[in-house]
Amino acid sequence: MSDTTPSGALDQADHDCPARIRHIVGDIFNLMVTQGHRIDEATADAALSGAQERLGEICLECLGGAATEDPPRSALMDEPTAPKKARDDNRKYFLLRMVSCKLSHLFDTENNPTPLDRASSHGIDAYMHRIFSKSVYEQINDRAEDILDHTGTGDTNILNAILDNPDYKAFLENVLVRLAVSFLKYESAKGLFISELNMAMPDGAPPLGHVEFKSVMRALLSDIFLLGKTLGGNDLLDYRYGKNTAAIIDRVADDFGQDI
Repeated sequence: MSDTTPSGALDQADHDCPARIRHIVGDIFNLMVTQGHRIDEATADAALSGAQERLGEICLECLGGAATEDPPRSALMDEPTAPKKARDDNRKYFLLRMVSCKLSHLFDTENNPTPLDRASSHGIDAYMHRIFSKSVYEQINDRAEDILDHTGTGDTNILNAILDNPDYKAFLENVLVRLAVSFLKYESAKGLFISELNMAMPDGAPPLGHVEFKSVMRALLSDIFLLGKTLGGNDLLDYRYGKNTAAIIDRVADDFGQDI
């Protein structure tokens, strides 16, 4: 579902199965606290799937690399979660690289007093694997690679180049609109999104929750939410992405705004 830090980077305490299992139980407990006494089926399924995968990794280490069966798929989405990839394989995350340009201020360790670990961004990629079919994801990831070949390097340069080119801008907007629409069932999608962010974090890292979710979503979707609130923006959204798109995004924006 997401990549993890190499076992050599962990503290010795985290090599012990009981300690690592406590981390997983702690994550599930935090999810229950965040969601309240009753967790919807989709969120619970996603949490269980993530816990089973992480437990499987621990068992794999204990068995010295013996093969295990594939982790179960989430009941919320038809597509399997993102495959695990090595940290040095970031060159394949072209779509994520493009989307992450809107999050650079959250990762800024010099000017942001509470910077977000960049590892969490792989959770966004895993979530995008859920909302796009495999074939669509591959196509738009290839398109993102083509665009990045013409934008230079650095978050600011990439984002400015995208915004200055109508075709590039339309492509990024399309991706973000699909992301916004996926939050129609807001609470379920929020729980799943937070779960993916945490699955991408190194073992033992403090769990991410409501505050980090709001920061990431605000950075990614504020422009899309604003478009739906402007005069003529609703018509543009429906024209570009289909009837009722504007109404859905307006509802998601309201749910997000009321989620304090």
